[in-house]
Parts: sequence; C-alpha cells; structure tokens
Amino acid sequence: MRAILFLTDAPAVPFDSCRHTGLMPVLDRPFVHHVVESLVDRGIDAIDFILDDAASNLEESLGNGERWGCRFRYHVPLNADRVGELFWVMGLEREGDILIGRGDCLPSLPSDLRGLFSHPISFLLESSRGALDGNGSCIAFMTKRNPGALEWTGWCLTSGRCLAGLPVDSTQNDLTRYLLGRSRRVEVEAGVSVRRYQELVSANMAVLRSGSRSLLFAGREVKPGVFVARSARISRSAELIAPVYVGEDAWVGANARLGPDAVIGSECVIDSEVTVADSVVMSGSYVGVGLDVRNAIVDGECFVSLAVGHKISVGDDVLLSRAVPAIGKSLLELLPRLVAAVVFIALAPVLALGKLLRWIVSAVRAIGYRNVPTPGPDGPDCAQLRPGLSDLFFRVLPSLPMVAMGSVSFVGPTMERQRGSGATSGSKPGLITEAMVKCAPDASPEELGVVAECYRVRCSPWYDLKLVGAYCAAALTGKAGVSV
Repeated sequence: MRAILFLTDAPAVPFDSCRHTGLMPVLDRPFVHHVVESLVDRGIDAIDFILDDAASNLEESLGNGERWGCRFRYHVPLNADRVGELFWVMGLEREGDILIGRGDCLPSLPSDLRGLFSHPISFLLESSRGALDGNGSCIAFMTKRNPGALEWTGWCLTSGRCLAGLPVDSTQNDLTRYLLGRSRRVEVEAGVSVRRYQELVSANMAVLRSGSRSLLFAGREVKPGVFVARSARISRSAELIAPVYVGEDAWVGANARLGPDAVIGSECVIDSEVTVADSVVMSGSYVGVGLDVRNAIVDGECFVSLAVGHKISVGDDVLLSRAVPAIGKSLLELLPRLVAAVVFIALAPVLALGKLLRWIVSAVRAIGYRNVPTPGPDGPDCAQLRPGLSDLFFRVLPSLPMVAMGSVSFVGPTMERQRGSGATSGSKPGLITEAMVKCAPDASPEELGVVAECYRVRCSPWYDLKLVGAYCAAALTGKAGVSV
C-alpha cells in the first residue's frame, strides 16, 4: 500500500533548529520518524513526501527508506499548493489503495488499513471505536476536539481511481473539499500532534508515558519511568523523577532536578542546581546554573513559556545558549594531545638545558624557583598563576607530556572548579585557564568564578586556541587581562 505525506504548511511552531513542525523532536527523533514507523507497521511499503522549502532537508534525515524496508520518494514542487498537477505527474490513477496524511500529526489509525474497503461497516465501527457516517469511495479519519464537533485529522484512505478525478488545477483546499465530499467518516482518537507549542510537549509526554510503547524510542529504563539513552552522563547527586527522558550524550550536573514530565534532548548540557519539569529541552541546548524551567520549551537561546504561548530569545549565554556540538569529538580530543607530544619532543633539548640551568641557579641560590607548581590533585589553583616566561618554560612546557597522556588539557577549568562541577562532567583541568589570561592578579574569588562559568559555556576548540594565543602573548609581553 502507498502513502502520501504532506509537509508543506508554514511551520506553526518555528524554532532555529527545526524549520518545520514535522521535524520537531519527540524524545530521540523527529516526529515524522514516528509517523513513518507507525505506517510501516500498518503495511505501508511506499511513501511519497510532498515538501516545501522549510522541509526540504527531510531526505537527509530519512534517506531512501531501506532501514524501514520501505521505498521513499520526495517531491519539492515549485508550487506545493498545486496538488492536482502534482498528482497527475505522479500517475496515481494506476495505484490501488492510497493513504493521505500529514507529517506533523498522527491519529490513532486502525491497525488493518487494507481491510477497511473490503469489510462491512460493523468492522469499521469495531476497529475505529467510533461513529461512521456518509457513503463514498474514501474514508476520512475524524476526531472530536470539541464536544459535539468532529474535526478532520488531515488523514484519509482513498484510492488512485478516486484521485484520478481530481482536477489538475486543484489546490490543497480543493483536495480537502474533494476528499471530504466523497468520504465515509470514521471517528478515531486524536493521537499526537506537534502543530502547536502545547501539542509538542503533550506529544513528548504521551510517548514517554505510553505503557504499550506504540511509538518506539531508544533508551534504557534505569528505574520505572526513567529512561536514559546511551552515553548520557548524570551526576550522582542529580535527582530524576519519573517520567523523565535523558537523550544521547546529554550531561546533567550536580544537584539538578529533572521531572516529573521532563524530556532532555541529545547533547544537552543541564548545569548544576537546574530544575526542569513539565518541559522539553531540545537537542544541543545549554541550561545555565540554577535555572528553574517549568511548563516551557527550550531550544538553545530560545525560550517558550506555555502559559503565555510566546517565544523569546534570551541574550545571556550564561542562562541559555546552544551547547557545543559533538561533531568530530574524538578527533578534536586527540589533536591537542598529538600537538603536545610533537611540541615537547621538538623542545626537549631546550627544556633539558633550561632544567639544568635552573638546577645550577637554584644550587647557588641566585634565583629561588623552588617547587614549581604543576596541575594535579595537590597543586594550587591555576587561577593564582600569572602568564610569564618563567611560567611558560618551567610549568607549561614541561607539563606537555601530561597533555599527551590525556591527564590534563591545554585549556580547561582549574582543578578546584573541575571538582566542584561533579565527577561525571568529563572535563579535565587545564594548564591554561581563562582566568589566567583575563583576570588581574588581585581578582576576587567571585570574579574568578564568573570567568570560569563563562568558559564552561563558551568552550570550543577555536575558543581554546584563542586562549592559548592570548596566554603566549601575555607570557612574552608580561601583560594579562587581554580580551579574546
């Protein structure tokens, strides 16, 4: 059986990461993936997607359908509203049964779609658990959103012979009138939809609470109602209250409180002391320290309050922002270690000579460089160290083997800050910190703390490279407090 899915309407729930409602995430995947899986379970073996520019990247997300054992075809017409002409080009008159639907909603369709035309009305009433009226060559699936009023779900079971009678110049509105005028109407349950803000949250919660798991998602149920996907890192002091879902590669900080009814997307960073309840945090979002997110949607710096129904952009990266993407994470982690090994080998003779000279000078007590601090469990806070030639040659360069072995990094938090963020954060103490470069020698602990928290938000390979360059410039000139 063949299906035609429309993803052509302007998005009613616009976000920077999702340009169309059908691509909105429901737990661990775009909503249209759940639609496809549900159709395949009902015997659909070929799906045509009618797209507009906002959904044109759907092909990259779904592929050709092989992993579902299905055949996908994508159509991006110049005028997506002229469906009559598009259907004529698709040659639907030669097809048998065809299911027409929307990619941003999924009602509770009968499990046996093939049998609807061949079974009597009693079968329709029993399988749909609703009322049937009218006669015709189509079956329109209706739902009762308001008492006493049936509303079309956007889904209809028809045939190629029926669609062949649609005029070539018909629009989508004409198609709706054409199908409903020839349809027997079956009342079904509303199912799930992502057309509105509240519906997006409700869809996530419906799938999360579903005991039958009718819509599948990836995640291990660590305790009743608490699902954690692979590679998610959760602090031991974090509290998870069912139902809650934590996506792949997400990080949850110390003393965070998630749930009830909380969905954390993949690669999210939920900082310490954060509370998330009755909300959805979309993939790749950062939620800053101590924020209380309730009855809301978070997508990077965008915040939607469901009580108000409006989206606002938060301009403070410390509160909400886009988390650092994990693309090429392994390579980016290996590259600094390789650079550290090469630099240390190249400068080994110079460092050996410097070590010898330092020993001689120390022996005659001309200059007292004793017990040069290095990062470690017993070392001092690196924020107290200042850029200079002595720090560069007697602390940073000799510590490069530690970077090559992966015990420390070029740039990172101080040892004290790394401990305070929780053992599961995955961060390593750095030879160079942002506080060493930006802060004055007499900076207060509060100033150092603010700079450290800002680094946790901004950290990226390119930002670390800028800090290394600023440190080297400060070491050569003896001036700190530079801007990066």
